[in-house]
Amino acid sequence: IKTNYEKEQEKKMKQLWKKFDKLTEICYMSELEDNCPQWDEAYEVFKQLVAQGREKDPQYAAEILKMDDATDFAYGVADWIEDYLDELDAREEHEKLMERCEELLNLFQWQEVYPGDLKFRIASALAAEDKKEEALKFCEKWYAEDQHEMAATALVYAKMTLKDLEGAEDVVTVSYTHSEPTRRTPISYAVFCLK
Repeated sequence: IKTNYEKEQEKKMKQLWKKFDKLTEICYMSELEDNCPQWDEAYEVFKQLVAQGREKDPQYAAEILKMDDATDFAYGVADWIEDYLDELDAREEHEKLMERCEELLNLFQWQEVYPGDLKFRIASALAAEDKKEEALKFCEKWYAEDQHEMAATALVYAKMTLKDLEGAEDVVTVSYTHSEPTRRTPISYAVFCLK
């Protein structure tokens, strides 16, 4: 038997999901417009959903895909987040894009899905804001922690942006020898760019 508190929590979650659904629908209907504040509003509701769910269960949606699992993919949360970040990038709202990526990195555990896309977006946004040295430091730190090909690719681009082609080539050489030679990777594209 559910307590009144549990019933109230369920009701709040349903209301938040309904609000999220309505806002995301408006987002997609307004994609061609220059300004659609519903993207940001829906993101705030998304954060409320996570907070509300974790109030009841601290492990609620520990991974972003668990939000879709919990709703039987009714809202396509992970895909919507990707679209939202693309929207911020397209509008060249780099500072907000970096902030959102940092929030998402901190909001979930990222054990089931590799968060490289978020980190790559941060590096790209820093470069777009002409913070090339900061982008390089970010990529060097990321690559030192995790020698994933996405980290290597971001580091190569950061070095290339600063005209450090020799350094970029060194990263490619080290990373390329560690990856499977038969697989096409972003590093392969970086090799092409260096030639």
